[in-house]
Amino acid sequence: MEENKDFLNECISITNTTIDKVFKIDSNDEQEKQILGAYLFGMFNGLGHEKNSTPVEIQGAMIQVANEKLKCSLESDNAKLCYKK
Repeated sequence: MEENKDFLNECISITNTTIDKVFKIDSNDEQEKQILGAYLFGMFNGLGHEKNSTPVEIQGAMIQVANEKLKCSLESDNAKLCYKK
């Protein structure tokens, strides 16, 4: 369980660094959020393989980051996954 928390914290750190220093996104631009989400998922997947994380841990980290950092909602319809804040 502790390894899972460490993996999630590392994913959040990667996300913060990426958003703050590498890839500035317009929070109203759906396409930019989708591109960043795909990029982050690739990074999380690579990190997960390095750390022998399960696919569920990798997907769980991505869902949490998408919800908290990219303002994506799991309850929304398929046409619009991310909400404006």
